[in-house]
Amino acid sequence: MPLYKRNGNWHFHFEIAGKRYRKSTKTSNKKEAERIEARAYAAAEKGESLTPKKPPVLRDLLKEFETFFWASRIAKQTKRDYRNGCRLILSTKLAGMRIDQITADHVEVTHFHDSPYSTNCALRTLRRALHKAVEWKKLTDCPKFGTVEAPPRNMIFTAELEDRVFKHPRCTPVLRDFLCMMIDGGFRDLEALSMKVQYVQIDHGYYANLEGKTVRARRRVPLSNRMIEILQRRCAGRYSGFVFRSEKSKSGHVICQNLQKRFREIRRELGYPEELKIYCGRHTYGNDVMDATGNPWLVKESMGHADFDSTEPYLRNKVAIAKSAIDQRNLANQQLLSKAVQ
Repeated sequence: MPLYKRNGNWHFHFEIAGKRYRKSTKTSNKKEAERIEARAYAAAEKGESLTPKKPPVLRDLLKEFETFFWASRIAKQTKRDYRNGCRLILSTKLAGMRIDQITADHVEVTHFHDSPYSTNCALRTLRRALHKAVEWKKLTDCPKFGTVEAPPRNMIFTAELEDRVFKHPRCTPVLRDFLCMMIDGGFRDLEALSMKVQYVQIDHGYYANLEGKTVRARRRVPLSNRMIEILQRRCAGRYSGFVFRSEKSKSGHVICQNLQKRFREIRRELGYPEELKIYCGRHTYGNDVMDATGNPWLVKESMGHADFDSTEPYLRNKVAIAKSAIDQRNLANQQLLSKAVQ
């Protein structure tokens, strides 16, 4: 495997199975040239190209990534999150960069969205896409970056807040019914919108939710009297199809983004902070059930949590339950002591 020098740099020239390989090592250091030549010889023996293709620009990688995740077995909600993340990334300058040129600093200074939750969606999607590029051998390594700090969604729908939203002129009947499902049933937003008439069991007092983010999301959702009234009205005369049906959308049901946009307009006009989201309806359900029962298992099962880590936020600030238990114990002890003295 002879090396020869030309124009100040070392070149290699060898032959494998009758095929000649000749290329510059682009270095004047002989030891480095020998290492490059050895790697090239090993690659040629494996039948690999010595002139690999340049890594693609990010927008082309995202097209391939999108094809991959839609065909994969990951949860539907994760697929929707990746789709939304791709949309956010494509609106930035990163989309036109070659993936091997993207650094953590580039990601750090990129503005994906005003909302930290949407920003994190884009960051998680970008990180996953770059890791797949490494697996697909389009990239040797990917930059390391984290997500941004997002404040917890602690706001809930109080009776006053709920009344103000429902009475707002922009609050349509569809939005009102949808929010009632979130607040009274603890649904995730897409779970509520994809409810089907044939799974409504009013006589038995529950809705059979057969699809969801996780296996635990497949559960029986208890129906409040308000939910029963809404479902009877929306399902009247029908035995199948979506509860929140829409002939205009491809999915066949009302689009969540349209309701979220209308809700944001109402929130701004009423002067509430950005932390108030439609999803706070689900948190309202969790808080109310925990306050009324003190039963984290019931909260976990009725909300379809995969584990107690998701239920843990509803246990915070429930010191009143612990206080009541200790007070009852002390009172019982005092009564026992009083009886013993008598």
